[in-house]
Amino acid sequence: MFNTLVYNFVEYGIYLKGGTNLNYDMTPLYSMTVECSDTRRNDTGHFTVNLIRNSSHALELDEQDVLEVLNKYFGAYIKSFNTSYASQVEGEYAPVINSLPDSVSLLEDVNTNTLLHTLNVTDIEGDNITCVLNPNSSLFEVSLIPPSNIGGTNLNYDIIPLYTMAVECSDVRRNNTGNFTVNLIRNMAPVINSLPDSESLLEDVNTNTLLHTLNVTDIEGDNITCVLNPNSSLFEVSLNPLSNIEYGIYLKGGTNLNYDMFPLYTMAVECSDVRRNNTGYFTVNLNRNMAPVINSLPDSVSLLEDVNTNTLLHTLNVTDIEGDNLTCVLNPNSSLFEVSLIPHLNIEYGIYLTGGTTLDYESTPSYSLTVQCRDLRRQNTKREDVNTNMLLHTLNVMDIEGDNTNCFLNPNSSIFEVSLIPSSNIG
Repeated sequence: MFNTLVYNFVEYGIYLKGGTNLNYDMTPLYSMTVECSDTRRNDTGHFTVNLIRNSSHALELDEQDVLEVLNKYFGAYIKSFNTSYASQVEGEYAPVINSLPDSVSLLEDVNTNTLLHTLNVTDIEGDNITCVLNPNSSLFEVSLIPPSNIGGTNLNYDIIPLYTMAVECSDVRRNNTGNFTVNLIRNMAPVINSLPDSESLLEDVNTNTLLHTLNVTDIEGDNITCVLNPNSSLFEVSLNPLSNIEYGIYLKGGTNLNYDMFPLYTMAVECSDVRRNNTGYFTVNLNRNMAPVINSLPDSVSLLEDVNTNTLLHTLNVTDIEGDNLTCVLNPNSSLFEVSLIPHLNIEYGIYLTGGTTLDYESTPSYSLTVQCRDLRRQNTKREDVNTNMLLHTLNVMDIEGDNTNCFLNPNSSIFEVSLIPSSNIG
């Protein structure tokens, strides 16, 4: 009779030894033979470990994946592997920086504490993780407050257009590194949309006058200041008092412009934000003040030598294209004649015989007068001839219909003439 059969069941595990160094690129898989024997006989089985390549050349096998491989190839012999493997792999894996490498664009003007990137870091063992920049940076930092630009920094695209930094995250045993890049965005200078431009200006203007309203934009929305560069004693750029946000180009008050000396002025307008500037050009073309026009001269008038009262000889027709105030005089002055405003009208000038004068046809049969009319800047002169006549006969002419009549010699004579007897004592 056989003895009762007694089974002795012992659990063994297949382990990765601590301190080993696996490398997928050198040995991607390991095959091993497991032999189990009692005092008499033995049995063998085969077990294969397929390494999973990690981009950082570190073994990063998920625990469940390892269990599935072991169960597939060794079945019931490794029932106790779960707890054994878990105790062995603790501390074997570095944290994983899931969100790097990455990059961000940043305006070079930013100098306040600014979040650039939120790190996504995981650790398979759940260890406490610390992250730093390696090497350290004077401009950037990694801290528990997510990665940010250190306040008060001074960035300059023209000097350093980008920054690349290594972010190192570590647990109590190992670390991992990811790269982060900051691409600076260059601050753009303001754009002067309304220049170049030009404006025409009458040379007589001498009061504070707006010549041009600047249209300036800045893509970053920076505060903008505009000036003339170089400064000018005649013109200036300043804020428009009505809006206090738009700049204008002004003629300064009290200035003295002269077309004959400087017919045009070109100035450089410089607009800047906190970092860069832009320049546009503005030209002022002066319009020359035109002298008055004496439309009714030259002319001549005949006057009886017997007249000795203040007598209007000619009404001046004078125009000025700018509408300036006009004054008219005789130049040179005369003791017999004068130019003055016609009473009652007070807007038109007339040429007068001065009252109390004595004319003598025999000694001076004619007088040539120069009439000068001027505005504030320029003048014009025309001639008026006064001929003294001896009255030989007074014509008494009547027209039954009351029409205007005109009398003359026919044919003309170089010695005699028929003319109206001037009204006297008009003044």
